[in-house]
Amino acid sequence: WNEYTEVIISEVDRLQSLTRNMLGPGSRMQRTPVNILEVLEHIRRIILAAEPGRILIHRDYDPSIPELSADRDMLIQAFLNIVRNAVQAIDGEGEIILKTRVDFRYTIGQITHPLVLRVDISDTGHGIPKDLGETIFLPMITDKADGSGLGLPIAQEIVSRHGGTIHLHSSTSGTTFSTYLPLEKS
Repeated sequence: WNEYTEVIISEVDRLQSLTRNMLGPGSRMQRTPVNILEVLEHIRRIILAAEPGRILIHRDYDPSIPELSADRDMLIQAFLNIVRNAVQAIDGEGEIILKTRVDFRYTIGQITHPLVLRVDISDTGHGIPKDLGETIFLPMITDKADGSGLGLPIAQEIVSRHGGTIHLHSSTSGTTFSTYLPLEKS
């Protein structure tokens, strides 16, 4: 229970900070060196606490990924929104895979970056209907009866503010969201 209490307290603090930064005057990102594996492990603990026994989370991490300059709280929110979407797509028990890699010479918008961080979040859910496609990133678009349609647009906005992008691949056997974030050379 102690671990769950710590997760809850850190989430409340993070959400207060995130709300101030995104909605407050001047809403600027607080960039610091961020370890993406620590961010994903934080999210994994949240999901395991919320869905004990229902969701199995596999990790396929590249431990050599350098820290990136990012707003940690915003990144947690973006990836948490994507993982929550994956959880909601799974009826009954299912699996989610968190995978990290470094890709070389990847173009985002008009800029080709020498190195980018790629985070793949895959689920064994029912997939996203073809008619929704990339519109899933627009506000108020959802295939869930109780969904707000805001989780993925917020994730896309946060990733965009970090100079990155999110791509989607979906089929009836599951969905993968691939997030690409530039890695600056130190």
